[in-house]
Amino acid sequence: MLCLLASAIWAGEMAVIPAGTRVPFFTGAGGDKTFKREAVPVKTFRMDRFPATRDEFAQFVKAHPQWRKSKVKSLYADAHYLDDWKDDIHFGNETGDGQIPVTHVSWFAARAYCQSRSKELPTTDQWEYVAYDGGRGSSRNLDWYGQPNPAHLPKVTSASTNGFGVSGLYGLIWEWTLDFNSAIPTDDDGNDQFCGNGSLGAADSSDYASFLRYAFRSSLKANFTTENLGFRCVQEIQP
Repeated sequence: MLCLLASAIWAGEMAVIPAGTRVPFFTGAGGDKTFKREAVPVKTFRMDRFPATRDEFAQFVKAHPQWRKSKVKSLYADAHYLDDWKDDIHFGNETGDGQIPVTHVSWFAARAYCQSRSKELPTTDQWEYVAYDGGRGSSRNLDWYGQPNPAHLPKVTSASTNGFGVSGLYGLIWEWTLDFNSAIPTDDDGNDQFCGNGSLGAADSSDYASFLRYAFRSSLKANFTTENLGFRCVQEIQP
């Protein structure tokens, strides 16, 4: 839940996201098994208006050879890393291929890309804060989650833009977050309780789209890559 929404300011290819608060979708249980739900402050930050593209990632791997598909270590990316690329620095020849989102990218690679640009992956709180879009986002994305992946992803600029000036959070690809595997509640013994404890601890048990996002994140490992998982970057604004 977003408690404050202000107008975004566009700064080139990044949108300035105003500070506010959000109530986490999941919350941990206390020792008495009661759920504690408190608003989380989100400081002003910048977010890329679009997810990273193939063109942009190609420039990254050219400058950082350790992240090319033939050189990356298995610790940092599984066997399907950049699986849809022809070779280390070429992703294809179809018109517009360079402007579609880069996918088949691990968390490690996505974070290295962001850090190479003096940026970082968004936290889950930051991503969800922007995606919630003052209540408009959660009501319009469930249909997309139920659709099969298209044979060819569209350009990043084809996606809808929300009230913050950020495009493609829904309807394009899934996206990595910095703390992607930290949001699912556990019991006292550390066992995952997504279906039971997790549903009880959800802010809105009818928000199936959020359940899908959190369940997907919880299934990932940092070296995983999939055909519909990409990323975008954020940047702190120093006071």
